[in-house]
Amino acid sequence: MYNIFKKWAEHDVDLAQIKKFGDVYFVDRESGSDAYSGLKPKEAKLTLNAAVALCIANHNDSIIFKGRTTSGQMLTATQTIDKSGVHLIGSGLFYGSAAFAEATYVGYHTPAATGGLGSPPGLLVEGNGCEIAGIKFYNPDATKIQTELQVHADFSSGGRGTGVSIHDCFFQGQNGGTADRTRGIELIGSEAAQLYRNQFYCCEYGIYFRSASYHYTQGCTIKDQLIYGAKYGLYFDVDVADNILEDILIAQKGNTGYAITRGVQLGTNTYGNTFRRVDVGHATKSTAFAPAGNTNYWIDCHYMDTTGGTLYDGS
Repeated sequence: MYNIFKKWAEHDVDLAQIKKFGDVYFVDRESGSDAYSGLKPKEAKLTLNAAVALCIANHNDSIIFKGRTTSGQMLTATQTIDKSGVHLIGSGLFYGSAAFAEATYVGYHTPAATGGLGSPPGLLVEGNGCEIAGIKFYNPDATKIQTELQVHADFSSGGRGTGVSIHDCFFQGQNGGTADRTRGIELIGSEAAQLYRNQFYCCEYGIYFRSASYHYTQGCTIKDQLIYGAKYGLYFDVDVADNILEDILIAQKGNTGYAITRGVQLGTNTYGNTFRRVDVGHATKSTAFAPAGNTNYWIDCHYMDTTGGTLYDGS
């Protein structure tokens, strides 16, 4: 496969012969400008919002995102993908490499004392069938609430934010503690989302699920996730049903991160979810799983300590 990122710094890349359809735009957090065309790496936009404005809904457009490599260039406003069929691709190495490029989103910060669920996220996805891949998300301020990526589906006006794919991304909070309020991903009323091969490091919540107006979060597939040092690994708030969660390891912190409160926390009206090979490390049964009395399905899930793992019976 042609590597469209390899020659970024050397010359402009002509994608005309390798893209099947849709247009390609570029964002460069170091040397871009929103006054540029966004059509070539050397004419990259500075913000994602400026690149999204160029995209056409359901046109299969792609945005190649080159993040910051020095401090002081973080985004200070929520970046929003509100057009369907947009692909956002990071220009760094995927899946948590030590050389991972800092394709970083940082949205508005809300003080922890007054913020909470619904604080503006760094990246908000409201389009259908969008793809987010190879991006590192980071909250640099441990005193502020920050949702790094939120998928928000709204069915009050015909539906949006469905079928979103998020893969090969890295979500990082600070080192934990009572002040750090980072949430990796929020799925709000999302339907048919696909999350695979993501890592979460020292977030208060790894993946947070809840309903939106007129709609449950349902029919999502969450697979191959590593959640390390989180207070809550998978948190199901209210109205979350019929999702599949498979091959997920929720690991207790080592030297950094939160002490685990709950690996999997299920709330009101959370039912019909299938958990397969979801394991929680350094945990007792009660800290690993809180089923909340609803009917869900547990297949080959374990809670583990230093002496080995115990099969969870769903009670």
